[in-house]
Amino acid sequence: MRASRTGEPMERKIPPSTWASLYAVSLTTLVTVLRQLFAGFWFHPIGVVLGPSRMLNLAWGSILTAWLIRMLVLKLGGAAAVRAKLIPFFIGFFMAAVVAYTVFGLVNGLLYFYQPGSVHPGILF
Repeated sequence: MRASRTGEPMERKIPPSTWASLYAVSLTTLVTVLRQLFAGFWFHPIGVVLGPSRMLNLAWGSILTAWLIRMLVLKLGGAAAVRAKLIPFFIGFFMAAVVAYTVFGLVNGLLYFYQPGSVHPGILF
């Protein structure tokens, strides 16, 4: 043990951020194990990780819509419809969004830097 300036032994304390990290890791691990053991377990480890974050305030509507679409397809077409039709559709949907954002970024960059007569502050580093 270390000694303080007065010569008394100092007590080692674990910081609160370490306790919070240990709690989060153990809870996420527990949810992951329960999800692997029980097929109908309703919690998902990503929900445990993202639940307390600020990002969930912005994304809850999209998450709810995706869940409703998945449940509707699951009820109407079964698990085979989710695997065979819904997942490939949304992978294509995601890839189309990536391509659209890339094209938009390139066009926006070209217009910003190469449009005649445009005034811009330049690149600031």
